[in-house]
This record gives sequence, structure tokens and C-alpha cells, in this order.
Amino acid sequence: MQTNWVVASLLVLLALQGCTPRSDLPLTELLPGVAPGVVTLYSVDKSVGSGFVIGDGLVVTNAHMVARGKLSVTFHDGHKARWQTLVTDEQLDLAIGRVEYAGARQLVLRDQPPLLGETVYALGNPFGLGLTVTRGIVSAEARAIGGERRWQTDAAINPGNSGGPLVDSKGRVVGIVNARAAIGSGIGFAVPMASLRELMQQIPREPGSQ
Repeated sequence: MQTNWVVASLLVLLALQGCTPRSDLPLTELLPGVAPGVVTLYSVDKSVGSGFVIGDGLVVTNAHMVARGKLSVTFHDGHKARWQTLVTDEQLDLAIGRVEYAGARQLVLRDQPPLLGETVYALGNPFGLGLTVTRGIVSAEARAIGGERRWQTDAAINPGNSGGPLVDSKGRVVGIVNARAAIGSGIGFAVPMASLRELMQQIPREPGSQ
């Protein structure tokens, strides 16, 4: 009797586990929630980069995009706005700017660092062709690149991806794409979320804010 009870309990447990919904979103469901928060940046020298919305009127991209001069921002719905730099850090290769548009989707920033081998997606506008998503994994733990720690990924990264989000399978941002290896393939890098949060603390407060 006791043996039968144990077997029955195990079968119930397995059945419950099989009914538990997966927390990871299929890509077809993930994209509609993330894509509206991704933007394209154009510089005066016609260079193309990417970025994403992190707050009301706040967009983040790479510092090396800002260094190219005045930027214009095009949102997923086609709305265009001017970029106004609030804070930039060339060492981190991050910049945060203000844009006059309150209707854009804000992306969720993940608190926990990604795991080695975790599936990630890079979103951006490579070669100015329009929104593109590539899939890969976190292929190495954060390592020092150019004096700062970077996540390594094998998700395809090309010119124009700079500043775009690297998101997990729930659509949360785990890094900011900023570079790829000059030689070889399948080696790209992203700035960790800890660096972005550090820079966000430096955003100047508006007059009258607490």
C-alpha cells in the first residue's frame, strides 16, 4: 500500500510539473513587447546606430554614437525626434539622452546578470536595413574588454547594432550591444546592466524635482 501511495504521489507531481506554464516567451510573442522600445539613431555623418527607451523621454545608446555629432532618433512607429545628451561615459561606452516623445515603450531592465549559456537576443538596425533580431547565447562570462567588463555573445552583431538591447527570453534587457570582434565571427560584446544603472544615477535632475 505504501509503495502504491508513493508511486501515485510521484505521478501527480510529474503531471503538475507538465502543466506548469513556461516562463520563457516564444520569439513571436517576445518581439511585440520589445520592438516598440527599440530606436534607430542617425548621425550627421550618416552613420546608423541603435538604442532603446529606458524611461519617460530617456533613450540609451553607445557613447561612440554620440561622438559622431548631432543625432536624430526614429522610433518604431516612425516618429522622429532630436537627441539631447544628458550624460555620457566614453569608458563605459554609454550615453543617455532626452527625446521629446512620451509615447514610446519602455523596456524592462533585468536586475540579475545573465548566465553562461543563457539564450539572448540582439535587437537593432544593422546597416540601416530596419529592425533586426538575432539569437545566440551568452558565450563567456563578463570579461575585461578595453578596461571595462563586457558580456560576450555569439548573437550576430553588425554595424548599426551599436547601442541596441541584448534581451533575455522574457524580453528583459541584460546588456547594451557595443562591439564585435574585428576578425573571426560569432564574437560580440555587450555592456552589463550594472554599468547602465551606474550611469543612470548621474542623470541631472530637472529643476524642482525631489
